[in-house]
Amino acid sequence: MKNKTTVTIFDMDFTLVGEESAEYAERVAAHVDAKIRAVSDGSGLSTVASAILAAVNITDELFRNADSTEHLRSQLKDYFDELSRLKDENYDLKRELSKLKPSENRIPEHRIPSSARPVKLDAPAAPEQNNFGEVEREVWDENQETLDLGEK
Repeated sequence: MKNKTTVTIFDMDFTLVGEESAEYAERVAAHVDAKIRAVSDGSGLSTVASAILAAVNITDELFRNADSTEHLRSQLKDYFDELSRLKDENYDLKRELSKLKPSENRIPEHRIPSSARPVKLDAPAAPEQNNFGEVEREVWDENQETLDLGEK
C-alpha cells in the first residue's frame, strides 16, 4: 500500500509517495533539508545550486557507505573462510588425537612403568607380541635397558 506524506524541504512542501512509513519519509526529508541548508548557509548560492551540491554530498556519503559495506562484507567472508579452515583443522586434530589415545588392546596407562621409577617385569614379552604403540614401545625399551643394567 502506498503512503502519501507531505514534507517540507528548504521551505518548500513536497508530497512523497511510497511504501515506507510517514516517519521514515519525514526522516529522509529532514536529512535532505539539513544538507541543503548546510551548503547554502551564507554561500549566496541559488536554491537549485544548493540542492545540486547537497545531492552531490549525499551521493558521496552513499558511495562511501557502499564501499565501507563492501569492505566489511569482504572481511566477514575472510573471517568465515578462516573459521571454516580452523574447524577443519580442529576436526583433523581430534581424529589424530583419537588415534594416539591407547586402545583397549593396549596396556592400560596405569600399568605402564614410569621411566623415572622402572619396574621389573616378571616375564617381559617382546613389544611385537603385545600390540604396543610407539609410546609403550619406548617405555618398554627404556625399562629393558634398566633391567639389562641391573643384571650386569
